[in-house]
This record gives sequence, C-alpha cells and structure tokens, in this order.
Amino acid sequence: MVSRTPTGHEAVTAAHRAHPETSDQRVFWSLLDQVPGILYVAEVGFEGRWLYVSPQVEDLLGWTAQEWTADPTLFARALHPDDYGVEARAASASQTLPGGRDVSEYRLTTRDGRLRWFRDDARLLADELGRPALWSGVLTDVTEQRRAALRLSRSDQRARAIIDTAMDAYVAIDAQGAIIDWNRAAETVFGWTRRDILGRRLVDTIVPAWFASAHLAGPEEGALEEALGAGRVLQVSATRRDGTELPVELTLWRTDDEQGGACFSLFLRDITERERLQARLTAHAYRDPLTGFANRALFQQRLGDHLGTRAAQAELRSATGFAVLVVGLDDFRPVSVSLGPEAADELLMTVAERLTAHTPDESLLARLSDDEFAVLVPEVPGRADAQQITDELARELRSSSGSGERELTVRASIGVRHCPAGCDASVEELMSDAAAAMVAATRSGRTVAFFEDSLRAANLRRLRLMEALEHAVERDEIYVAYQPYFSFHDGRARGVEALARWRHPAYGEVSPAEFIVLAESTGQIQSVGLFVLARACRDIARLRREMPRHADLALSINVSARQLVDGRLQQQLSTVLEETGLPGDALTLELTETALVEDELDVAERLTEIRAMGVHLAVDDFGTRFASLAYLQRFPVDTLKVDRSFVALLHESAQEQRLTGAIITLAKTLGLRTIAEGIEEDEAARWLSGLGCDAGQGFLFARPIALERLAPVLRAGERRVHEGLVASGQTTGGTGDGELWAR
Repeated sequence: MVSRTPTGHEAVTAAHRAHPETSDQRVFWSLLDQVPGILYVAEVGFEGRWLYVSPQVEDLLGWTAQEWTADPTLFARALHPDDYGVEARAASASQTLPGGRDVSEYRLTTRDGRLRWFRDDARLLADELGRPALWSGVLTDVTEQRRAALRLSRSDQRARAIIDTAMDAYVAIDAQGAIIDWNRAAETVFGWTRRDILGRRLVDTIVPAWFASAHLAGPEEGALEEALGAGRVLQVSATRRDGTELPVELTLWRTDDEQGGACFSLFLRDITERERLQARLTAHAYRDPLTGFANRALFQQRLGDHLGTRAAQAELRSATGFAVLVVGLDDFRPVSVSLGPEAADELLMTVAERLTAHTPDESLLARLSDDEFAVLVPEVPGRADAQQITDELARELRSSSGSGERELTVRASIGVRHCPAGCDASVEELMSDAAAAMVAATRSGRTVAFFEDSLRAANLRRLRLMEALEHAVERDEIYVAYQPYFSFHDGRARGVEALARWRHPAYGEVSPAEFIVLAESTGQIQSVGLFVLARACRDIARLRREMPRHADLALSINVSARQLVDGRLQQQLSTVLEETGLPGDALTLELTETALVEDELDVAERLTEIRAMGVHLAVDDFGTRFASLAYLQRFPVDTLKVDRSFVALLHESAQEQRLTGAIITLAKTLGLRTIAEGIEEDEAARWLSGLGCDAGQGFLFARPIALERLAPVLRAGERRVHEGLVASGQTTGGTGDGELWAR
C-alpha cells in the first residue's frame, strides 16, 4: 500500500494487452481510465514495487504515470511525515488475510506543492503459495470532503455548497442518531429525498445491522471510535429505499454541535461499479482473458493448495492419487501467423472447449502460455486411470477443427505426471516433470508420454548441453559434414548440403535433432549458423578450384526462421561470399516452411534481397506442415525439396506415389527444380526418377562425410546413380540438365 518502486503504466498495460483485444476488453480498459481515482497494483511491503498505476495520477498529483512509477523515492517524499504511522500500518500485510481489505486516509504533496488528502482502499491478493503478495486498490482524492466536514461544523455556507455538489453521499446525524443533513448525492444513491429522510433515525433507513448496534452502544462507550478509528474507512453494505443493498465506503467523523453534543458526519460512496472493475482487474491477474482458464500463477497456487489438502488427508489415510497434464499445441505459431490472430483464437477456444468437455468435472484447467495448457485432475488413483483420461483427451483433440474456410487438425502433445497416494513432489517438481513428459512426447512423435525418472536425467543432459553450446563454436566442437545430391538426368553430383555436427568432449557426437533444437531455443543458432555458412562456403570454393570435374558443384545450407528474421543474414551472406570467392549462384539457402510463415512481409522482402545476390532459395520439408501453393508463388524460391516422409512411403501404395508425383508436377508447373531427400532404397530412386524428380539425396548414394573424404564419395555416388539409371532403362545426360542446374 505504500512506498512501492514501480515499473510503469505502459508496461503493465502492454502485458494485459499482449493478446489481441476483444470489444469487451476495450470497454473494460475504457472504464478503468474513467474511474475518478488512481487504480494501482503493487507488491506488499514498504519497499514493494508498483506494478500498475492508472493515468489519473497525472490529474490528481501532477506526475505522469511513467514519472510516478520511475522514481522509487517519489511516494515516500510525497507522503506527509505525520502520516507515516498510518501508512506503516497499511503497508504491513501481516494483519490482513489474502482477500481482505485495508482502507486508510493520508496526505500527499502534489507536484506543485499543494497538500491533498487521499483515501487508499486496497484488497490483498496472494501469490501461488498463498502468501500475501499484491495490493490491488484505488487512491481517491478526499480533500474537499475533509474540508467540507470541517467547515460544516462552523456553519460555513460555502461548505454547504460543496457538500451539495459532492459526488459522495453526505449524511449528518445528531447524538440521538437522527438524520440532520442529507445532500443531493445521498438522494441519488439511496432514493430518499432530503424532505423525506430528515428526522428519521439512521438505523431505521440505510445503516447495516452491525453498524446500527455499534451506534446504539453510544459514542461515550467508544464503540464507534473502536470500530472505525480516526481517519479509517470501512466498506459496508447499505440499503436503498427500495430495499436493495449496495456496497459503500463509509467514513465517519465526529463534529460536536454548539452545545458540545456529539454529532457525526458520514461520507458514503457507492462503489458498485468500482467493485465490478476491481474484480475484473483481479481476474486479469489470475485468469487467461481469452479462455477464462486459470493462468500459471493461479494454477500453481491451486496445485499447492491441493498438495496441502492431500497432506492432511494422508494423516487420515484418505489421500488418493492425482495427475498433472501439460498439453502443448504443435506448430501453433505457424498456424497463428499464416491464418491470422482471429483464426488462432478460434483454434485456441476449440482446444479449451475440448479440454473442458473431456476432462473430469473437478479438474482445474489453465493456459500456461500461447500454446501450452495444463490440467490438474485431483482424483486419479492409478496410472491406468490417467492413461484412460489422456487417451480420450488426445483422441478428441486430434479431431478436425474448422477455422474460416479451412479445416485444421489440432496437433497436441500431452505430458503426464501421475502422482500416486504416497507421492510427496513439490509444485515445481510436478510442473517440471509434466513439461518434460510433454517435450518427450513431441520429440518422439507420440501424442501422450508419462513422466519417467529417466526424463530427469534427460533434462539434466539438456541443461548441460545448453550451457556447453554457448561456447561450442569457439572451442572448435562444431564442424561441417557434407551430403551430396545427384542428378537423375545424367547421374552427376550437382551439389552438397552442409550439415552442422557437434562433437562434445564428454557426450561425444550429439545428434543434430537434439542440439539444433537447443540452438534454436537459446539463440545460439545465430553463431552456429554463421560458422557453418563461412566454413562451408570456404570449403566448397576451394574444392571447386582444386577439382575441375566439380568446378560447378553447388552448396546448400539450412537457414532457420530465427536467422531469417534477425535482419543480419543479408550482410553476412555478402561478406562471406566476398571473402571466400564462392559465386552467389553456387549457393542455395534451404528454408523450412516454419521460417516462411514467421513474418510474411519481412520474410518476402529479405528473400527478394537475397535472391538479388544470385543466391538460390529452396523450400525444405515441403508438404509436411502448412505451406501451400500460395507460398511457392509469393516467395522467390526456385527449388523444392521432397521430404523424406514421402520418399519412405513410396513403396506402400499407389496413393503415396500419386501424392509425391503431384508435388513434383506442381514444382515443374511453377518452374521449380526438385530434390528428393532420404532415399535409402534403389526402388525409391527408380520411382522418383520415373516421376520426373530432378535429383536425389540419401544414404543410398552417400552419407554425410567430412570434406577430406568427399571426392571419392562423389565419384562412388555418381557410379551408383548411373548404374541405377541404366538398370531402369533410363537415359543419362538428359537434355537441358546443365541449364536446369545453372539457373
């Protein structure tokens, strides 16, 4: 409630508005801006940070929200020294339970030196462990009410006018509790006219029962002072003339009459709308605005509560097992970017509805991030029960979902942490274990994976590899291997693909499938990618010079989405090509479909600049995700790589052959050359050649190999392709092949 070091209105507003706003949310923020006070969210404690301050602070105190929150000493300097004691009490959360309120009044000095009274009304919020963590409240300027109450006791006519124009209801009662004054705001709030109410007892009209008994006890017994305290404000329920109740803020002041009798002045503010807004603000702190699910903080808090309940049940031997599920949406970002935010929201709501419909009624549902959800199922006796729940959920999530003119299938990976009756894991361990199982499900291609102890070892390995990867390039642990691809027209080696490899001193050869993902997630893909680009261009430029037969050998390098959107790739390409002497048209950048949909406008512009350098562009893994004909037309690509998943299924059915043939025909129609990857069998090579594919790559011809062993591998691969073409009755040295690869 006091002396909070803030971060600023804009930051928190941006955090609340990171998700595209609905019309309802816009109304909500508009209402916040119209509240006649300073709304705030702040950490508990005298030195706690302000996390949100509404812009009204500028009108009331003279500082902008940004200025007010940027200076950690400003509040303390603005607070009147005589009010430090009041604020010290308000700052302490030790006497207030989460969900409780604290209301006090104190003076603040404005920017231009004026002293103003403020009423501070705050609600205490708890963190994920149930400890007092945040104050959510409002500062209201009550200077005029203070002055009016003082002047009214002296029969000040000017104070009378202020009272009548005040926005708060004002009521004065005599020593017997009869109403002796009633302003216009009171008429509006409570429905009683001044003429009808004067002379009636307060306890018979608007006063709640608890306050009536306190008043009837008599001021001489100190009941009212004990209940309210000097300068204290209470929230109570009041009654309108029609019998309906409303929440009000009540401030009570004793003002003796001319004979020295005890009179009381009351200010009452209708806080119905503010309570509604404050409830919305609190919901924003703990709820996902799109789905209404709990957010991560609330989920962890409720999970902690559940663990506490189970501990008590364990003593009574009535505890049962439960399960924590983490559900990750595969490829959600490409869907979001390619289809737009409205379609992405529709997909998320579909997932939310299916989670709600196909998990037990008592489950707690949460949205942890853009593409991750969590489920706490509190009653799951055994692993078989958890398996049944997750199998049904996985089946329902896989069902197609309509999104605009397009049908989408939700691809989800579910990680499960089952906790049997004797389990004593912490909140952090349960969340980490379920997340690790979800990652394992994603990597293995399974829909559901249960946490196993071995995953902890895998997580430890992952953390150590992440740390080691930061220095892998400078320690010469990263090297480049080359896998050639061969023309199906003349059997010649037309190029090589440069592949990053990592030889770790302790773990040995680390799989690219493992470390490339880590490099992407940590940002180390930038340094790894630049190293591969520079080394491969240098190697192939030298090979072209030293081996006349392969003077036109091309080089392909994979480029990640992160490299492409970074903005430095064009300059890096220009520098490397100039330093190594490799012609731009000898280089092909292979782009995944994910990279193409990352940021279409920026990507298209950057690819056009790269293509202008003579560098070729290829779409890798075509057909496996979300790319479409539109992408092939929109971006300046000239090569399409047929994914190994299509190649592997060629022998299974005529349908797979027709599908692969359709992709190759599409490429030819658009003037694109095609390279099939992952070829391991002669039969697949013959099929692809017969379907019109331009080139092939795979273990059938050559495995990835170091540069010094590349020359004999190229010769052996050419012989293998040539023999296959002859055996299948196809001619070699086909017309136009040289022109095709010279483009």
